[in-house]
Amino acid sequence: MKSIAIIFSHSPFGNFLSKDGLDFSISLTAYSKKIEIFFIGDGVFQCLKNKNSNYIYCYDYTQRFKILKTLGVKKFYCDQSSLESRGLLNIKNFIVTMNILNTKNFINKLSFFDHILNF
Repeated sequence: MKSIAIIFSHSPFGNFLSKDGLDFSISLTAYSKKIEIFFIGDGVFQCLKNKNSNYIYCYDYTQRFKILKTLGVKKFYCDQSSLESRGLLNIKNFIVTMNILNTKNFINKLSFFDHILNF
């Protein structure tokens, strides 16, 4: 079975790319159990709890990341420099249990996957 890394690098609001990536990730769990999720760039905003999207009239789909844990996805990674540059490094309130990696380890971790998808 091939291993798959799914990278979220876009903001959760303003487009449907990230939502489609989450939907794809959920459906992919039926075919592979070797899936790990990565957050980098503006994608780090997706893994934060307690976002209030009512003011921008958007549905907050990011709570559905919890479904991935029940479907067998066990590992979630976040890029430390992305958190730091957005002033989120000291935040520990993530939707799922997050492994925070420095950029070198983040990229090194990605190199072990058979397939890498970016949303």
